[in-house]
Amino acid sequence: VTLRSAFVSTVSRLMDEDESIVLLLGDISVYAFREAFAKHPKRCYNIGICEQASVSVAAGLAMSGLYPIFHTIDSFMVRRAYEQIYLDFGVQKLAGMFISVGGSREYWKLGPTHMCPESPILMDCIPNMSWYIPQSPIAVENRINDYARARVLSYVRLEEIQT
Repeated sequence: VTLRSAFVSTVSRLMDEDESIVLLLGDISVYAFREAFAKHPKRCYNIGICEQASVSVAAGLAMSGLYPIFHTIDSFMVRRAYEQIYLDFGVQKLAGMFISVGGSREYWKLGPTHMCPESPILMDCIPNMSWYIPQSPIAVENRINDYARARVLSYVRLEEIQT
């Protein structure tokens, strides 16, 4: 079991249990969430590679009482959409979860646009943001469960250990 597969199974189960959870994908993990898309077609969206707009859509969903979970590559989430996360969620004290993959090293072969080693530092600057970098699949499951049940603003960075 990988960190990413633990994330997919945990979020899928939470969506089965809680109708207020909405999943937004930045054109990644779409195939992994194919069952969630089939079960919850009105609560699963592949927004594509427009991260700023995705965060603002997530904020609108949060304002309407839903709990959005946005997932994409770490550098795309943090670098491209940082201002939207900061203003739309942090300043407005909205709840939502941001779950990234890629971290600082997984996509290094694709160049500097796919690396963001400073993302935990940046996300820590967002008001009311809780963040976590899990090291095991059970830690992924536990933290996502905790954040979703508490309805907090949170960032979970999934980074598979490279050997």
